[in-house]
Amino acid sequence: MAFYIGTLGLDILSKVGDFPAAPLATTWLLIGAFAATLLAVLTGLVDRSTAPAGSRTRGLINRHMILQFVTAGVFVLNFVIRWPDRHLARPSCCGSSWM
Repeated sequence: MAFYIGTLGLDILSKVGDFPAAPLATTWLLIGAFAATLLAVLTGLVDRSTAPAGSRTRGLINRHMILQFVTAGVFVLNFVIRWPDRHLARPSCCGSSWM
């Protein structure tokens, strides 16, 4: 979670400040965030497998999982959009989906 927030912070800094390495740094932060997310997915799937089918707990787990998949999709899309501009000192208007 911290890497995703750090990515947003560096995106803002690259727009309002003078930090030419920010676009490349955000790319690396996203790669690290994806790696950490994969580990979190594994532990979440273990929790889901131990919850009784049809229970309220299983329903909450499923809703949380769907929300996390949608959120991950947004960040993957952000990564794909920013990839061509990762070495530019200032990202283009379409290179950073945050700004």
